Amino acid sequence: MKNIGLIYQPCGLGDILFLQKVAHLMKDDGYEVWWPVVHELKWLSDYIPDFNWVSWDDDNEKISGPPLPESCQFPYKEKYIHGAPSEIKDNLFFFQGFGDYHPVMSGKYDHVGVDWKDWASYIKFKRNKDKEDKLFYEVLGLQDGEEYVFVNRTFATRPNVMYDERIPIDESFHQCKVVELNILPEYSIFDWCKVFCNADKIYTMDTSLVILFEAPEIYDIISKKKLTLYHRPWGSWSEVDYLLNLPWKYN
Repeated sequence: MKNIGLIYQPCGLGDILFLQKVAHLMKDDGYEVWWPVVHELKWLSDYIPDFNWVSWDDDNEKISGPPLPESCQFPYKEKYIHGAPSEIKDNLFFFQGFGDYHPVMSGKYDHVGVDWKDWASYIKFKRNKDKEDKLFYEVLGLQDGEEYVFVNRTFATRPNVMYDERIPIDESFHQCKVVELNILPEYSIFDWCKVFCNADKIYTMDTSLVILFEAPEIYDIISKKKLTLYHRPWGSWSEVDYLLNLPWKYN
């Protein structure tokens, strides 16, 4: 059997993007990387082909963790346990994404002795320009050169998608057209890149978008916009502000 890298971070798209460096380092060290994810994220294989994404296959009945359905198979499945400690051996590198880490995000790296500071440079993904154009022109009805602000009021995935109505969507407030993120089953978050990159301003919740915007593919474009970030109704900025390089206005 090949040397296997197995990552326990099945959900939290922002966390998954943030941990791309771990997966790339595994691959560079000769491990074949397997990354099981909840069924809502099974599309990741279309955009990040460097790793073996496998769906939990729990679309009919959502589960919170192992045991996983028999239809979901991958190497060392018996080792894939929530809370099991990370371990690094010649034949297996098991990475545990959930733990009593402080701070949470940097702690995911610190507990295996990996420097997290250049995490953003490892976010690599393939863009589907045809889908981006279809979403932009046909679904959202946008035109080249049209002025609009992009607003995202959604966050979290499981157990339910959540919304925060503090971010205004009134066009009279923004003095221009407002494009709000809606979860469309046929389009992934990556397919919104054209929308992000052509917006004049961006208002968003603290969610996976703030991680995606740091990716080299779009960072320079996003950095030139007026950016406003809202934290979730609970918690504080302390878990994200030290990670981000973009010039956010923290609201």
